[in-house]
Amino acid sequence: MRKRDVLIGISALIALVIIFMVFSPRSSSLGSREYGSKPVLKVVVGRFSRDDLGYCHVYGEVKNVGSRDARFVKVTAAFYDKDKNIIGSSYAYTSPYDIPAGGSAPFHIIWMDEQGCRMAEWVKVWVESS
Repeated sequence: MRKRDVLIGISALIALVIIFMVFSPRSSSLGSREYGSKPVLKVVVGRFSRDDLGYCHVYGEVKNVGSRDARFVKVTAAFYDKDKNIIGSSYAYTSPYDIPAGGSAPFHIIWMDEQGCRMAEWVKVWVESS
């Protein structure tokens, strides 16, 4: 075997090793990345009602099922009419604002649009934190 053939073989092997290292999945390293460390928040209780003044109220509780504390937890509600058109939105922060890992906190959103609230048939709620 010639020296040139040996060098080509070694170069090809090195290229394969580099390609394998670059493109192989590394599932064990995902937990240490920034996007994998955010709090996991779930709305565990919710209720939608109207009061005598015509305002809409959304009550509920947010549970932090993640392993990190959640800061400044904001709950947003979008109100929809019977045709599934969005007619308004409102938001509130949990009380307290911060929810430790494994903890929960209540929220109360008030939407003060009498006309819109009369048309509201259902509400969608989502939660976020910084």
